[in-house]
Amino acid sequence: MTRTLLTGLLSAHGAEVVCASDGAEGLATLLHGGPFDVALLDLVLPDMHGLDVLRRVREEDQDTPIVVLTGKAGINTATDALGKGADGYVDKAHLNQGNNVLAFMDVLAHAMDRRSGISAQRELEEVKRRFYSMITHDLRGPAGVIKMLMELLLSEEGLPPKHRSLLMSARDTAEKMAILVTEFLDFSMIDAGVMDPDREDVDLREIVRSSADGHRLAAEVKGQTLTTDLPSTVVMAAVDGQLVTRVIDNLLSNAVKYTPRGGRLRVRVEVDGDHGVITVADNGKGIPCDELEHLFDPYRRAKGAKTVEGTGLGLAIVRQIVDAHGGSVHAESPGGEEHGARFVVRLPLVGSLHDEATPTRVS
Repeated sequence: MTRTLLTGLLSAHGAEVVCASDGAEGLATLLHGGPFDVALLDLVLPDMHGLDVLRRVREEDQDTPIVVLTGKAGINTATDALGKGADGYVDKAHLNQGNNVLAFMDVLAHAMDRRSGISAQRELEEVKRRFYSMITHDLRGPAGVIKMLMELLLSEEGLPPKHRSLLMSARDTAEKMAILVTEFLDFSMIDAGVMDPDREDVDLREIVRSSADGHRLAAEVKGQTLTTDLPSTVVMAAVDGQLVTRVIDNLLSNAVKYTPRGGRLRVRVEVDGDHGVITVADNGKGIPCDELEHLFDPYRRAKGAKTVEGTGLGLAIVRQIVDAHGGSVHAESPGGEEHGARFVVRLPLVGSLHDEATPTRVS
């Protein structure tokens, strides 16, 4: 009855109407028979729920406006559909009242405008992605070239000590510039919502092991001991390996910076239910309690860190990367001499791991 009514109503307003008798036919029509200016989807279908059709359509089609049809008792479900990709809803009881025809047509027009706006926003985000990709390459490239040229010059034999010192200063400055540019670009991309994790199944132990190896020399230069505690079994997470490596690199780099000469650093991987837990701890002077709450805010550092160079964006980037993976990160600092600070990162695992894992200690 509703289908017949709507067909007649829309045809009378000059629309070309394609009908489907059930959810399966409607799904096939929407995905393969379009494009359509707007789709009307009844939530009560003979073979499946309308929300299932909506979900399936939105997995492949983000452009077609969809208005759901519901009875008076289904308003809550209809509003739920709005959060799952629908662009409007209509109470079928109102369709039989002539004075509601204009309101019905307004709903369709609003749905088309809304979906058009969503499509335009998606196109804008794609433009932003291409723009950030371009400037990332253009801004990061020169600093890397300068550093490489300085390294080549430094490899020459017979350089006067003064010239070698100047070249080393230029090389170190280029490296600092590359780090600053990288942090600003990464924060801008994440903040704009255009850095999407490229997920794959990764063993968190390997990320931690590789990052720790990369920071071991810097720790040794300061007379620090860097220890890793890794489970004997794999800790698989669906993550962007490069982004998670950035997280661990940042935390370990900070630990080396803020821990006094001769201090102790430890990075540990554990399994806690369906999460992998990575802890980076040091025995430095710690972080004041009133600073912990704001530690991950952009452009902030703990008190006493004024002499440390950088943008103040490192921990803000860490939090946003972890959040993008559905995880969490927080800092702890119990206070007192040699209690230092701990940064705890939790990331969802692939499935659930419940086997007991015996740590392997490597110094």
